Parts: sequence; C-alpha cells; structure tokens
Amino acid sequence: MAVQLGFEKGPFTNIELATVTDAGKEKTGLINVRSGPMEAWMLLPDGSIRRVTGEAKVFPDRVYAQFDRIYLDGLYPATPGRVPSPICAVVVSDRDRTKFGVLTHAASPDRGAEVDPAKVVRGREAAVLNAPLVFAYVQLPDRHFPD
Repeated sequence: MAVQLGFEKGPFTNIELATVTDAGKEKTGLINVRSGPMEAWMLLPDGSIRRVTGEAKVFPDRVYAQFDRIYLDGLYPATPGRVPSPICAVVVSDRDRTKFGVLTHAASPDRGAEVDPAKVVRGREAAVLNAPLVFAYVQLPDRHFPD
C-alpha cells in the first residue's frame, strides 16, 4: 500500500493527531494525549489528506504512536461500507528523525507555552505534547528504517 501511495520516493510525512484535546492557557498548540486508540490525518505524497487509525502509548518523557489503517475512500470512514487499507506508519521525533516517538512538553517545554492544569488529564497514561503536527515514517515493503 505504501508504494501505491507514493511513499517510495520519500517515506517521511506529516501527521496531525486528531484524538487529542487542547491543553494550553492560550492558543499555543499544546495538546493532551492519552494511551490507547489514536486517529490522525496523514498527508500523502500527492498532497491529499487521509484519515489513519492506530494506537498511542504514553510515557513520562515520550509518546509513541503507530498507525496501521488508512481510509482511502473518503474522509469519514465511520460511514457504512468504508473499509480501511493496511499501512504501517510510526511517529518519529521532529528533532531527530532517527528516534521513534515524540518528546513530551515536560521533556522539552516550548518557551512561553503554558499548560492549563484544568484542561490536562494527569496520570501515567497521559502527557502533553507541544503540537498536534508530528513527523511519521511510513514503512515500505522489504525496507528498513534509514540510518
């Protein structure tokens, strides 16, 4: 599927996490993420955007996410008859694309971005990220993650 979508020329893309909530005092882009099912919007090489679903796992300093289903036949796959296609994409650090996962706000705070405690779910399975837009690596058949 990844080759058919055009990821052979460039396996990295942007993903906007969708199943998150605002966590900032201002319009800072801070978001609250929880472990569990995750939905996002993936930018395809042709410029189109499609919904992907998968799973997120939150740790105190890093959030990992993998997406294993992409919905190519429309923007709202919950509509009856919409069937996902398989894909393998993982979130990688926007600072170092060779590391999986994204640093949390606590591990790498943005200057001037204040967390609103009333908006944040606390606990071992939740964290705040600096922005909903993350990089992802799309796995191609018989390929390994680049060095």
